Amino acid sequence: MTNSNPRPTSIKIFLATGTPDGIRIVEKSNWAGKAVVAGRSQLREGLQRPELSGPGVYILTGPGSGIARRIYIGESDTLATRLNQHRSREFWTQFVAFTSTNEGLMGRGKLFGGRFE
Repeated sequence: MTNSNPRPTSIKIFLATGTPDGIRIVEKSNWAGKAVVAGRSQLREGLQRPELSGPGVYILTGPGSGIARRIYIGESDTLATRLNQHRSREFWTQFVAFTSTNEGLMGRGKLFGGRFE
């Protein structure tokens, strides 16, 4: 899908661990949300992030067959708790969690997550 009227925007990426391949907190202008991106090896440290203490949706990704990647999409009222429960899923190597900065995602996470189940 291509936007026929693209608007200038800015994206802010905070390198929480100081390195580009560590935990990243992503914010987009004119969007009341944040994304937390981290590898599986950074899960323990990532779970301590305040952004993951509330509700949101998340994506687990990992290698699939050929060039395709495996993905799992879920939602939770407490992202850190739910992501921690996925330690037992072996396939994933990275997670992306989306949360609201103004509680605007509350209630919508269940709708979004349910569409992919």
